Amino acid sequence: MQNMIFKKPPMPEQQPDIRATNFKEVALGYTREIAMEEADRCLHCKNAPCVKGCPVNVPIPDFIAHIKKGEFQEAYETIRLQNGLPAICGRVCPQETQCESKCVRGIKGEPVGIGRLERFAADYAMTEGTVSAETAAPTGKKAAVVGSGPAGLTCAADLARAGWDVTVYEALHTPGGVLMYGIPEFRLPKAIVQQEIDGLKKMGVDFECNMVIGKVLTNTNPELAQKVAEGAMTEAEASVSYDYTWPLVMLACLGVAALFIGLYLKVVDRKKKLGLELPSIAADKTEVDESEMVAEDL
Repeated sequence: MQNMIFKKPPMPEQQPDIRATNFKEVALGYTREIAMEEADRCLHCKNAPCVKGCPVNVPIPDFIAHIKKGEFQEAYETIRLQNGLPAICGRVCPQETQCESKCVRGIKGEPVGIGRLERFAADYAMTEGTVSAETAAPTGKKAAVVGSGPAGLTCAADLARAGWDVTVYEALHTPGGVLMYGIPEFRLPKAIVQQEIDGLKKMGVDFECNMVIGKVLTNTNPELAQKVAEGAMTEAEASVSYDYTWPLVMLACLGVAALFIGLYLKVVDRKKKLGLELPSIAADKTEVDESEMVAEDL
């Protein structure tokens, strides 16, 4: 019988008194039982509006149907047809404004927890199942991907799967981009990102770190020029020079932010002493992360 409960099961989390002492991931993920229960809420709509709300068109009803039947590895493989980073997307993708916002169950009640189920399937494959490194037969073509953030990793995964020889050039010393440097550990563990990167390495993707295109490497480099000529990257992209002003701008912004937070904490302390209601400075997920980090330091 169809599960017609209006609300999705709550996400298991670290208890507040425990998570206040560490920076580990707060959300613990669905268990098998909870995932299958939530999967049973999906109506498997014929026109699948949730798929239309997904930027990469993941076959959402299909992978959820596998979870409902306990076919967790199959669910993961179904997601991987369109999304090369399901463990990451299941944690930080804004499903509430994309696929879940189109879910029919959301008209009366809460939408199906698509992101939570995607995360469950990916975590299962990484811990109990298998993550395939299978690729198509080599095409003999080479591709250069500049930057190893979410877009770069996705591009590299798709090209490698299609049989291309892919090299990812990263300006910083560790691949991952914003996934490594911009998202707090308690939202997206670095180990998860590293697992996804290791999976790409098994597919044959080569990562070159500390490589600033236009400085360390230019389009006069024979290897890079060959990749440009094959159309994987335009010459304009290959010859972009590194702008050293942006770190200075970021430092200036951080200085202003630190000043603001310092003033805010003084206001908080004063209002606590006076017993007044405290204001909130958090509006979106990133700001919530920042405010939680500040709160943990109090």
